[in-house]
Amino acid sequence: MADTLVMRDLAVAWRTFDTDGVVSEYVRSKNEIVFFELPKVSPSERLLIGSDEPVDIWLNEHLVKHNFSGSTTYSPDSLRTALGSPVRVTIYQKGGIGSYLVTQIAEIHSNKVSGDPLHPRLEGFADDAYLIILTILVLFTGVYRRVFPISFSHAFQTPLTFKMRSLSAEESYMSFGSIDNLFTGLYFSGLVSAFLSYSGVYPVREAPVTLASSLWTWLVTTLLVFAFFLLKYGWSRLLGFIFEFKGLSNIHSQDFVSLFILVMTMCLGISAIDFTLFDFGSQTLKSGTILLLVLAVIFYQLWIYFKFDKYHSHRKLMIIVYLCTTEFLPGFLIIYWLVKLQ
Repeated sequence: MADTLVMRDLAVAWRTFDTDGVVSEYVRSKNEIVFFELPKVSPSERLLIGSDEPVDIWLNEHLVKHNFSGSTTYSPDSLRTALGSPVRVTIYQKGGIGSYLVTQIAEIHSNKVSGDPLHPRLEGFADDAYLIILTILVLFTGVYRRVFPISFSHAFQTPLTFKMRSLSAEESYMSFGSIDNLFTGLYFSGLVSAFLSYSGVYPVREAPVTLASSLWTWLVTTLLVFAFFLLKYGWSRLLGFIFEFKGLSNIHSQDFVSLFILVMTMCLGISAIDFTLFDFGSQTLKSGTILLLVLAVIFYQLWIYFKFDKYHSHRKLMIIVYLCTTEFLPGFLIIYWLVKLQ
């Protein structure tokens, strides 16, 4: 992807602030903030910043990376055009900056364009791919509403209208293997895959990054999410069989998908606003979608417990064991992972 020739190590120019706020020499592992001014460089040279641990990066007064790990490059000329001169680079690491932080002036030959550093786009994803994906999902929503109206109405009702439906799958739930339910699960997987792309999480990634490879990444991720959806149902059915919870696994999976289709749709709507107004550069909106998901996971765990407890109060221990392995523990891991994305 890139050939890199290091020209200068900027660590010798690092400065920090002492307890009184006075500029002082940087002492490794004792200071959480370092800063330096960008030196003059030739047009072919780039600023390279890399870290194995999460850091925050400011360019003058602009926060351009939050909890960032990996490596990124900037064109000094573009930075001076956008920010004026001089350009101050400030890096923050909670607990003290260690030897994993690299700041260098390097000559990099790559076929990947950096873009505007103050308005970063989706990293590792082609610029237009996300909008195409949203368009595809809108079209699938129309198909979903027209071909499967009953399932669609269940998926897009508000959580406050959810009723404690009977635990008889025959009364108000579709068969898990029905075409309606499988289409719903696949549609849900496409929404989750699109949100992962917006969050910068790629279970699979094709290189080099092109429009075709980005769409392929979304498609493969969708199939992976759908496979996990089937595995989750299989595990729920196994435990339901052990504890003699008739129809519980089917109800569990359909209620889960119905709620999170609505939540994912709201998150993707926020991402569309982020693109329209901020070119995918609003950390506030991205954090808002993550917070919404965290609250939805907590709500669902409490709601599904009280629903099952209403009908199986004499088997509370079994319900707790069942939900711990199918909902509580996975839900905790999802919340932990979402918080780490902040």
